[in-house]
Amino acid sequence: MNESQELLKKQTTENYKLFKNGVINVLQLVDILSRQVGLINQMNSSYFELLHFNALYIVNSNYEVKNG
Repeated sequence: MNESQELLKKQTTENYKLFKNGVINVLQLVDILSRQVGLINQMNSSYFELLHFNALYIVNSNYEVKNG
């Protein structure tokens, strides 16, 4: 997923350059950014689900923290 985040950063930068140079209009830029926000939300949901399942695994596995 880190690769996806890097790719999103690069795409955002490139699309902003295209917008500044007049290659794409503001509606196209907003559409691209909207799709990228959707992908970010999906990635965050995946992270949350992974965290949730790991927490359930720990709770159900009689995990014990030993002091000392």
